[in-house]
Amino acid sequence: MNPVTLGLIAGAFTTFSSLPQIVSVVQKRSMKEISLASLCMCTFGIALWLVYAINIHAAPVIVWNLISLCLYLAQIALKFSMWPQGASGAQMRRVAPDGT
Repeated sequence: MNPVTLGLIAGAFTTFSSLPQIVSVVQKRSMKEISLASLCMCTFGIALWLVYAINIHAAPVIVWNLISLCLYLAQIALKFSMWPQGASGAQMRRVAPDGT
């Protein structure tokens, strides 16, 4: 198998492995059990892999790490948007259509 094809397939599996977690968080409307430190460490690692891939011109690694970085940044944004409010635990803020 062509190494670029192999890289694209491997990257797809590892990149999209975070999607079930994102779907679960949105469905449960809670990120209480998700560690912010873990998300930040993984995001930083992915950013470093992206810089490395850019330096060695590895297209599959660039593509998948860029997508992974976006997915992990989305998870961090969800974590902050669901930050615990008082003793009620982590809850997703609901915004009315008029923005209130």
